[in-house]
Amino acid sequence: MFRRPTPEERRLVERQGGEEAGVLIAFEADGGGAEPVSGLIAAGSLEARVGAVRRYLSTPRPTERPGGKSAGPASPSPP
Repeated sequence: MFRRPTPEERRLVERQGGEEAGVLIAFEADGGGAEPVSGLIAAGSLEARVGAVRRYLSTPRPTERPGGKSAGPASPSPP
């Protein structure tokens, strides 16, 4: 659940980041224990876009380029 950050959380982010965050969002999440876990998201700015988010289920192997094209054989290390 998202919530407004407390003044103490805002000071913590400023102290650790060295400046005030343009956007600061606090949240509570299920961490698997008896109590929820708190977290913070800090950013310089925020841009919200409406639309679909595509999710790719697999990632290319190290020898593949995005799109599944082979990058060719691995080069041997120089002596």
